[in-house]
Amino acid sequence: HGAELKEVVPLIEVSELKKRARQILGEDRQKLSKRHGATSLHEFKEKGFLPEALINYLSLLGWSHSEGKEILSFEELVHNFDIYKLHPSPAVFDPQKLKWMNAVHLRGLDHEELWRRLQPFLKDLQLPQDPVWRDRALHVLKTSMETLTDAPALFRPFAKGAFALEDSSKAVLSWESSRSVIKEWHQQLESFSQDFLTEEDFLTIQNHIKKECQVKGKFLFMPIRVAVLGKPHGAELKEVVPLIEVSELKKRARQILGD
Repeated sequence: HGAELKEVVPLIEVSELKKRARQILGEDRQKLSKRHGATSLHEFKEKGFLPEALINYLSLLGWSHSEGKEILSFEELVHNFDIYKLHPSPAVFDPQKLKWMNAVHLRGLDHEELWRRLQPFLKDLQLPQDPVWRDRALHVLKTSMETLTDAPALFRPFAKGAFALEDSSKAVLSWESSRSVIKEWHQQLESFSQDFLTEEDFLTIQNHIKKECQVKGKFLFMPIRVAVLGKPHGAELKEVVPLIEVSELKKRARQILGD
């Protein structure tokens, strides 16, 4: 938005800007400095903050929309922002409020644009590039993102060659029924020839394992989740399983079974 800013800034009287400019304080009420975290636009970009979210947040440090709106587009800010209505008292920079605002702006991006912005953070992961897969994955995962830097950890379980067991899985794998559950999971996967399971396919397999192995609750869900994600806790299995290729799911199950 550099072009728009170049048009707006000269319209502000420098003397008025200096007169009304206030200090921005950290949460400890001390003048904002490097010890409070990122201090440059480049640093905020590297930390995964969207430019529009940062502009939105900074505009509200000492100014309020006439209708109390907090989430504002750049166009709305240009139309509504009034330097003569800045509050005189110092403003406190709240990193958590900025993260919340960033998450709202992030979720407001269409999937194609969000995927484009995520690429610098996901470039090292071998993820499917199919637009249908992309849209399904973003639908499931974007609500868990506050900044773009959250993406690698969220997407890593869906990348080829990235499967790893977390220490928290050991207790689940020690349960007497876990091996039979994972073995049956692998056996059921062998009967599918398509690249990905549907949600319905997964629920059918899950119900079969429940009956075949006589397990339910955590003794059903956690061993399967460990075989899928390498950890006993996480997103709904019916949402994440369709995002991983069947060949990869089988490979992960065999890795746990030692086959």
